[in-house]
Amino acid sequence: MQPQTYHRLYVSVKVGVILILFLFGSISISSCTRSNKQQDAGDKKSLEDLAAESESRSTKENQELAFEALNFLQLNTDEENHLYSTFAGVDHPFLPADTIYSLSDTELLTALEKFTFKNCRRLTEEKRLEMISNAVKAQEEYRVLLCLDYRSALPLPQEAPHMGTWVIPNILGSRDIVMVW
Repeated sequence: MQPQTYHRLYVSVKVGVILILFLFGSISISSCTRSNKQQDAGDKKSLEDLAAESESRSTKENQELAFEALNFLQLNTDEENHLYSTFAGVDHPFLPADTIYSLSDTELLTALEKFTFKNCRRLTEEKRLEMISNAVKAQEEYRVLLCLDYRSALPLPQEAPHMGTWVIPNILGSRDIVMVW
């Protein structure tokens, strides 16, 4: 094949992925909308309340909610490519990682709260909290591959720093999540 053919194939695949993400985003928006009767000015929930609700849901439902929320957040970042997903096991260009951290769902929830506060400013606080509390429901434990590029000479802290690029691989065996701080 000639280079032009590869470029056309690449563009076709990229357009297909964008359409699929748009479809999932549309579905997640419509499924997360509450009726006017349920929306109340005093109906704001805390991060802890939202996390506690996840305990009562089935695992399958939690997994679906997590992927819908990740799709929604991906489509609603302020700048492109700060949060995106790929198929599991893709060879990401910023790998190998400088180090690997293991985060509980609660630790990832806290990190996503900081990440979305910085990178999803167009969303209301309530919507951000709802989406991040759903996003961590896929698993109880997450591996984070920390890629720092030129900063790798710095001593690495015990907890995952909110900087560089995070690759959260193999979520439920189907997806890698990339977060660029």
